Amino acid sequence: MRNAALAVGLALLVTACDPPGSNGSELGPVSSGDLPVVDLLGEVSSVGDGDSFRVVVDGEEIEIRLIGINAPERDECFGLESAAWLTDQLEGKEVGLALEPEPDQFGRLLAVAVVDQTNVNLAALASGHALVVSAEGIDRALFVQEEQRARLDRTGLWADDICGARGSRANLEIVEVDYNPPGPDANETVTIVNNGAQDIDMDGFVLRDESSVNRFEMPAVVLGQGELLTVEVSDCRTGESATSWCSEQPVFNNDGDTALLLDPFGRVVALARY
Repeated sequence: MRNAALAVGLALLVTACDPPGSNGSELGPVSSGDLPVVDLLGEVSSVGDGDSFRVVVDGEEIEIRLIGINAPERDECFGLESAAWLTDQLEGKEVGLALEPEPDQFGRLLAVAVVDQTNVNLAALASGHALVVSAEGIDRALFVQEEQRARLDRTGLWADDICGARGSRANLEIVEVDYNPPGPDANETVTIVNNGAQDIDMDGFVLRDESSVNRFEMPAVVLGQGELLTVEVSDCRTGESATSWCSEQPVFNNDGDTALLLDPFGRVVALARY
């Protein structure tokens, strides 16, 4: 599996008790401290989604991936809104890029983008258009702080009324992510608790990692008030149950990852980061 540690004490629960915030589209001030040193200047030619775009530098078009954040894909809940927000901020503008030494697995350059003296990566988090993902070369605590601002304000993807949703989010919490249990090829587990006053039918909920590549559709079981539900990542060679997340490889990175629980509308209802 991939490093050590036990449960996550940083489980972050999305509740409905905070007042709603606005979904402003303009870049605003964020508590970003000093801006990064810019390596390249170019003009943005197109935006792919809420965390990637193309920029022209000296006549050459280069694809950029914003480091430390992950926006929903265009076909996911709030994906079109995130892409539209980034388009409003960047398309046709000169952008400064603070580059990481190595590209990502798709050959895109990883960067912090700066426009009008604003750290775009942090602004995407503070406006609720992206989530924090683990990455070297960033101040992770600062990135999480900006994400938390949007969550508390119920801004962007943290608003309750997105993606055709009705009502507040389910009062669920990820209380444990055992991402490296002892023993060779041991099975990872994620444990969820219902903290609400009503039973919850888990049919249609999705559990995933921060990359959004690894996804598990929750079984059609009713989780009673105060009850726990544990999902086990397994290769399923010796059989499986309704809560078996069949995967030939471990799902959660030992050097940092996030478990997220999405409701049937696609809203994040709970996350646990380590």
